[in-house]
Amino acid sequence: MDIIYEKIDNKINIKNFTQIFKNREVNWRIYVSTLTANLLLISGGSMLAWTSPVINRLKSNSSEENPLGSPITTMEISILAAIPQIATFFSFIPMAKLSQAFGRKKLMLYGAVCLLVTQIVISFARNIYMYYVCLLSVGLGLSAISISVPIYCGEVADTSNRGIIGCFLGTSMVFGMLLMYVFGSFLSIKMFTLICAFPTLVHIILHMFVIESPIYLISKGKKIEAIRTLESLRGNRSHREIETEYLSLQQSVESDLKIKNLSMLDLFKIRSGVKAFFISITLCIGQQGSGISIIVAFLGPIFNESGANISGDNVGIIVGSAQVITYAVAAYVIEKLGRRSLLLFSSLGCSLFMLSMGISFYLKHINSSFIADIRWLPVLFVILYVICYGFGLGPIPVCIIGELFPHDFRSIGTALVLVFDSILMAVINFSFPLLSEAFGTFSCMIAHSSVSLLAFIVLYLLLPETKGKTLNEIQDLLNK
Repeated sequence: MDIIYEKIDNKINIKNFTQIFKNREVNWRIYVSTLTANLLLISGGSMLAWTSPVINRLKSNSSEENPLGSPITTMEISILAAIPQIATFFSFIPMAKLSQAFGRKKLMLYGAVCLLVTQIVISFARNIYMYYVCLLSVGLGLSAISISVPIYCGEVADTSNRGIIGCFLGTSMVFGMLLMYVFGSFLSIKMFTLICAFPTLVHIILHMFVIESPIYLISKGKKIEAIRTLESLRGNRSHREIETEYLSLQQSVESDLKIKNLSMLDLFKIRSGVKAFFISITLCIGQQGSGISIIVAFLGPIFNESGANISGDNVGIIVGSAQVITYAVAAYVIEKLGRRSLLLFSSLGCSLFMLSMGISFYLKHINSSFIADIRWLPVLFVILYVICYGFGLGPIPVCIIGELFPHDFRSIGTALVLVFDSILMAVINFSFPLLSEAFGTFSCMIAHSSVSLLAFIVLYLLLPETKGKTLNEIQDLLNK
């Protein structure tokens, strides 16, 4: 899920933000619409990190901190962490169909209402089974917004503002995680959950100002509404320019309709399709297998047991801040340095610093005097880890996955990869508390480091550089 929300119609092109405002007339309606949409990603990001501050409180014997009244078990922690991803796995493809049937705007509203109701109910929950039900609902809301928001932003953006809208997508969810780490460090479960529901509430209030996607309207044969929508989104364009864009979008929609009858098996009948699928799966394994899931979901509990001279909640704030800054900077450098080089740097860096964390946790496990004298070292390693992750494995996979698949199989291939990503994330989140208790946190970290190293090797051997190449040139490379 970490990768879904950064995709903009497979056409991310980061530019200097000042270029966007060179024209004297700026149509702010498109920014109001996209920022309102991205409020859902902020709220979704906060719920992805919800378990980090919550687990510490649910393990407490104090009824003031723990609304359940008694500490939860390791198995209950595993279920709490995995349930949203399980719900996402089962609802991802149905939500994609709903997006096409009812529109991106309506699906965003469904996701917003689902999240808001769930956040309110879970704030007052006093039973572990109520938590389970609420987190299932969170998964449904996350799948709705993870599909509708990126598609919507990609379809309303144009060449003059695609860069800044892409940055909104790239930083919104990690900013939501930061909010959860900040408020979760000093507020009760009830209060910080309600506060993190605020962006969802604001979206619902401003939803009337969100303009429907012109591509969706065209796909439904609503020409007049589509043209009016384009006029609203491109307020400083002439009627002829609007008409030209409409015809271009109509041609694109008609082309997509022609390939709807292709099956998933057809993807594996061509060399480039097989190679694209294998590389994409490797990217997912490298991303989730690097350990980012456990960092996001279990950061507080992990570092409360690390022996560091700073609490797990405060580590969360530091790490969340580093994530936001790194994702924002990465938006500038991805196009300049290339996807391949950044992915290789990122996977190798994640492997190195996750291994370093594993070693430091092992030294703590055996009560080594060495780590006792430099208790800040694990904190430094996790900061360096998220910086490496943010420059490659975080933002790039979804961009490059869209570029690798042949045009006729892009939707099918991407859907398969994202479903696999949800399964992988659920398995990691469920198994980590159990494996950590059985074999030690350091063992899990060393295993994740090994996965990142393996991903580095495979990507080095198979991944082509897509920077500056057309989609046809990329297919030629994959067919070799």
